Amino acid sequence: MRVIFMGTPDFAVRIAEAVIAAGHDLVAVYTQPDKRAGRGKKVLPPPVKVFAEERGIPVYQPAKLDDEAFTDFIAHQADGAVVAAYGKILPKKWLEALPQGFVNVHASLLPAYRGAAPIQWAIRNGDAETGISLMRMEEGLDTGAVYTQDRTAIGPEEDSDALFERLAALGGAAIEAHLTAILSGQLAPVAQDDSQASYAPKFSKADEAIDWRQDGQGLVQLNLAFGHQTGTYTKLAGQRLKVIKMTFLSSEDSDQAPGTILNASKAGIDVQTGAGVVRLQTVQPAGKKAMPVHAYLNGTRLAAGDHFDAVEE
Repeated sequence: MRVIFMGTPDFAVRIAEAVIAAGHDLVAVYTQPDKRAGRGKKVLPPPVKVFAEERGIPVYQPAKLDDEAFTDFIAHQADGAVVAAYGKILPKKWLEALPQGFVNVHASLLPAYRGAAPIQWAIRNGDAETGISLMRMEEGLDTGAVYTQDRTAIGPEEDSDALFERLAALGGAAIEAHLTAILSGQLAPVAQDDSQASYAPKFSKADEAIDWRQDGQGLVQLNLAFGHQTGTYTKLAGQRLKVIKMTFLSSEDSDQAPGTILNASKAGIDVQTGAGVVRLQTVQPAGKKAMPVHAYLNGTRLAAGDHFDAVEE
């Protein structure tokens, strides 16, 4: 069938590949406008745009889903659309414009974690498993009936970067296996139980700050939720220190206040939290590259009793 794909980040690329692998004609790709990113603030195209242009697929990047964009959209005469992390809310008339509707690839076991950050919240909350849902899109926030779901365990030290890759592969496999049956009406969706719904809003920059008064296991889960590319951060003597890798060391508390450094060695920097002790293993000082703690300590003197700065209220 003639299919439109709508998606933006790396996660979505694997899904777009699966649409083609399932034997359908990808007639157009919709993705977010190019944005400035990185230290040089260069204008960079979204990964899905790069994917489409390499294959000669027409790319559309409307800043607004207005009447002009809608006219272009329906001109493709597509049978249906597949959506994965597009980043825009689709108006009702768009959702009603295609004969076979819109199939959304959502990175959670719906109705759990409806919203923009399901992968991060599953890790933040310490869940044992998550998965992929193929859902028929409607006006509500990830409320549509579900065609199929695939589950996967979350590793005890798995961060969001690693889980993104695994769920992208899982979602791609699901699209490749089920898209034809969905578009042909052979696979009927099942309504979600709204009473079991939970939500996964976007994290903010403020959420990256480490509040040492929180429990240690929760701080580790928060660090994993942001992933090694983003990490969380603290401050030492007013200077920002990004924490790339942190592990939970002990549930036994010292008599020191949260944020106090208990030990600093090649093995790591041990810090008292609101409940338990964590160990910082990989850090990134401001303006420098990420490094193991032993390298960081070569240029920074830390001793038991030193403190990380308190969180600004």
